[in-house]
Amino acid sequence: MVESVEFSSDILGNFQGIARINNTADIPRSALFTFSLFKGEDLVAALIGSVTEVPPGDTVTVQLIGLDPFVEGPYSIDFQVDFTF
Repeated sequence: MVESVEFSSDILGNFQGIARINNTADIPRSALFTFSLFKGEDLVAALIGSVTEVPPGDTVTVQLIGLDPFVEGPYSIDFQVDFTF
């Protein structure tokens, strides 16, 4: 579960972010995930992140990496877990 997320511009002018992710499963989880950011109907960025062996109930801070040029918000956000292991 996403507890919070913030987006900003990196030194090259691309999107970067920080998310707080909580493991709501009953077992430790590792995962790859994507945050897709939209302005209206237009996709402006996709940022990826990953977590490794997060214990049940724990919350971790994750760096998000994007390659799209930064655009000021507000955004609508789609969060997708791409793979868990």
